[in-house]
Amino acid sequence: MSIAPAPLGRHLPPIDPQPPTLTSPHVVRRPVDVAPGRRTRSVIQTLAAVTVSYAVDTVLLALFAAAGTVSAKLPLAYGSAALVICGTFFLLFRSGLNRRLRDPSAAMMQIGAASALQLACIAFVPHLAFVFLNILFIVFAFGALRLTVRQSLVAVFIVSAATGGVLYGHWEEIRVPHASAFEALLVWLCYATTLGRCMYAGLYGSTLRVKLHTRNLELAKSSAQIERLASYDELTGALNRRLMWGLLEEQLEHSRSTEDAFCVALLDLDGFKSINDRFGHAVGDAVLQEFAATAAASLRASDRIARHGGEEFLVLLEAAPVEQATAALERVRRAVERHDWAGIRPGLAVTVSGGLAAFRAGESATDLVSRADGALYDAKRRGRNCLVLAD
Repeated sequence: MSIAPAPLGRHLPPIDPQPPTLTSPHVVRRPVDVAPGRRTRSVIQTLAAVTVSYAVDTVLLALFAAAGTVSAKLPLAYGSAALVICGTFFLLFRSGLNRRLRDPSAAMMQIGAASALQLACIAFVPHLAFVFLNILFIVFAFGALRLTVRQSLVAVFIVSAATGGVLYGHWEEIRVPHASAFEALLVWLCYATTLGRCMYAGLYGSTLRVKLHTRNLELAKSSAQIERLASYDELTGALNRRLMWGLLEEQLEHSRSTEDAFCVALLDLDGFKSINDRFGHAVGDAVLQEFAATAAASLRASDRIARHGGEEFLVLLEAAPVEQATAALERVRRAVERHDWAGIRPGLAVTVSGGLAAFRAGESATDLVSRADGALYDAKRRGRNCLVLAD
């Protein structure tokens, strides 16, 4: 039986009759690693893809040099500049100095360096400007993986303005090479590789979003599990003592203002020490688990049961006059007495004694539980396996 969420505005997960153990699938998993080291590795992976893209550009420029469109010095200069840019950022990330920056990915710095290289090439080789304009699309496709909306707008404005200035200064020299079939083929190849790399950047960003979503789900599950373990007894699945006393204090405040009747009870397994001595602590733990599940199934949906310590359990019976509370606890006593305990160990029999106390106006939670404890002591003294009402 799952106990319903507590009233009075407190939202609690349902009690699990099979509590988390060291071998249970409910064990809290190791929290998702969001350490700076992992973020740095992700940035370096992106930088590696950027390096490959620069290599593709260098090869294309070398082919244009082979076609006689540009000097052979251009691919050499471009490749060297790209190598310096990528190497500088790799050392920045590898050393960890990037963590001192406001943006550890240094995305704006990378876009600035890449855009400056393309604009310089347009200025020196304007008749091949379309190649470097294509590359700017790739630069921003990769940059979008790390930039914020504000950074993106700033980068687009600055680079667009700078590009316009360079193109205006060389507009008469700008053309698309088509002097030979080979040049035409290279023009197509430039567009094809640009489309492919932009698509790769989009797919890579989609993969990052999927991974982030998965990690967020894992973190949410871990947080929920931690919260659950903080509210429930690990062995029995019943509420723990700390949470139960919080609920009891809330109930007291509620009843003081509304004068609603409620009761508390202390239940104690009879002769539990002899069970541990005779059958071992593993059997004792199984008995506690079975008892908690049996008691929860016998109580009302609005009742709360918590492990108060050892083999003692505290029950909060909300909106329950003495007659209703007595009937509920008597159901628990009979259910425990009739339960098939031999399923745990042949020859095993378990009974429970209880002390019940109804709330009195003006008393504290400690006083109320103390009266229930006194009634429990009387139940033990009267021969056990019985329920005694305080006073």
